Amino acid sequence: MIKLHRCPICDSDKIPVLKEYRYERPAHISREVIPSADISYVEERTWLFLEYIWPDDEPAVISLHGCSACGFLFSNPRQTDEQIEKIFSVVNELGIPKWRQAHNPPQRMSERAGRIFKLISDCSSPPLSSRDVLDYGGRQGFNLVPFVDAGNHCFVLDYVDVELARGVQLLGCNLSDIEPDRTFDLILLCHVLEHVREPLQMLEDLSRHLKPDGLLYVEVPLGAHAEWDHLSEPMTHVNFFSEESLYKALHMAGLSVRHLSTQRQWITHGPMTCLNIIGSPTTRRDAVFQFRGTHQQMRYPRMTAIRYLKKLKRSIRSLIRA
Repeated sequence: MIKLHRCPICDSDKIPVLKEYRYERPAHISREVIPSADISYVEERTWLFLEYIWPDDEPAVISLHGCSACGFLFSNPRQTDEQIEKIFSVVNELGIPKWRQAHNPPQRMSERAGRIFKLISDCSSPPLSSRDVLDYGGRQGFNLVPFVDAGNHCFVLDYVDVELARGVQLLGCNLSDIEPDRTFDLILLCHVLEHVREPLQMLEDLSRHLKPDGLLYVEVPLGAHAEWDHLSEPMTHVNFFSEESLYKALHMAGLSVRHLSTQRQWITHGPMTCLNIIGSPTTRRDAVFQFRGTHQQMRYPRMTAIRYLKKLKRSIRSLIRA
């Protein structure tokens, strides 16, 4: 595990602890019963974390920090790259992705993919056709199906061993599996950034694989609103974004924001309030920054951010009194 002392987005050292979580190993779970319908997702993730990541037999203590400079929230300490790869290896070895796919497959995937395709098409000129499209962490590549139907060349990078959607090719596990100078017209990063140890580094790495007029679409939960305050298990989500922190993260990665919206939308098994943002390495004069979710177009990061900052101040006051 790696202990952070600065914000992984803006590098500020003003990152007070807002809350601490304590997780104990589920006594009734063993390797032999995973995966199983009798075990909840929360129990499975907690067991995996304590079995393969936490360094000793003591309960895991995870701190939740808030950056007062950019509004980013994150858990601490963090998993190392080696630990993350180990977990993916164990998950595939145990057959968890295939078991989930067979017993609890994603629902309404065409609806989700269609929403993403329409949003990106509205921000793209000329329309996406005969382009190279990459879904980083896209699992089966379901979100790429409308892009395949529109005549694009579609690829996936993911650790998870599952059957791919029609017309989608697997390039490998991560960016190290492709040529350093390989570029794409569009990269999708859907519900990945909330999992990674270095979110800004990931955005910078992906931006280097964009063509000059390419687009990066990022979709994450609105974790800074409520999720950070009710963290049920220690492994799945480690980053909790507000509009402000996600907007700043793309700018710090050298991308110009073309669209930012906050809305409740279908993901895989139900609706979730999410942030949707589109960035580009270049800014076109005719490109209009779109923001949906508030009454004024350019008040991007302040609606949810204000609610979050008020909650942050209350938490800090409580810690000072204690």
